[in-house]
Amino acid sequence: MKVVQNLRKYVEETLGIKIHPVLWKKSRAMPLLITDMYHLYESPFIDSSVIFIIDKGRDELTPASVKKHISMIREKEGVDMVYVKDTVSSFNRKRLIEQNVPFIIPGNQMYLPMLGIDLREYFRKNIIEKTVFSPSTQVFLLSAIINDNGQYCPRNAAEKLGYSQMTLSRVFDELEAAGIGAHTISGKERFLTFENDKKALWEKIKPYLQSPVKKRTVFYGDKTERMYLSGLSALSAYSMIAEISPVYAVSSDTWNEINRKSASGSQSLKNEIEIEVWKYDPGLFSRNGVVDPFSLYLCFKDDSDERTQSAIDQMMENYKW
Repeated sequence: MKVVQNLRKYVEETLGIKIHPVLWKKSRAMPLLITDMYHLYESPFIDSSVIFIIDKGRDELTPASVKKHISMIREKEGVDMVYVKDTVSSFNRKRLIEQNVPFIIPGNQMYLPMLGIDLREYFRKNIIEKTVFSPSTQVFLLSAIINDNGQYCPRNAAEKLGYSQMTLSRVFDELEAAGIGAHTISGKERFLTFENDKKALWEKIKPYLQSPVKKRTVFYGDKTERMYLSGLSALSAYSMIAEISPVYAVSSDTWNEINRKSASGSQSLKNEIEIEVWKYDPGLFSRNGVVDPFSLYLCFKDDSDERTQSAIDQMMENYKW
């Protein structure tokens, strides 16, 4: 298996030791959930023995799921385990480290806390990293995932999303520079298509996406029609996390309108409402007055609270792709 060959080569090149992974004899005693998702290999490793759990899937599992699966094996056997996958996004590698999950991505990164090893990835010089996409590019991508996934040109995408055609041309430029989507030209028109697998597209673009929250503030008045449930109160609608006092998301235009009305004295001063002002209109993809799960995920992706991280993982696992 190629990933095993790459694993052996990477360990030898980085640590100077040779490993000889072989199929674990106790694999058949593991739950079907585990054997369906992983190849299990054992090998002597430095002064101990480890089980390499090699991800069979093309898509990335959530770090919370990997941690849960490792715990299932450890409860039965009590051995050291290392998660192995050929590619893992930088965001999920960070999450794996935060959850103390040992892993090896051959050729890129090795994190083995039980041995005090933390070798970070070396980025190729010819890869130009972009921190985040612009809000308009993010809106376009979320629309492709949530609504439909056909062929796009700047003109029809601009009409659909309410942006100018020039803005959508810049969106296409950003995506082409990042190598996302298939870009073609017919006559004077540019076209863009994405792969049919929306989950795979989400995993690919996730490292480029940012929290939609521009600022958080408090408003004294009554809830309006263009306020959408957000924050932990929205997360409670998608997961088992406890419900708290409502938080509402609004666009910058809505927030400016609220401030104008407030300045004119036309708003009540009885109610205190926690507000998130977003970089794009939260109503674009909302359902039943609640912000969409993808934008909500991005609001919390860097939150250090374990309960929150578990809740957003649950939310995404429950999403019907």
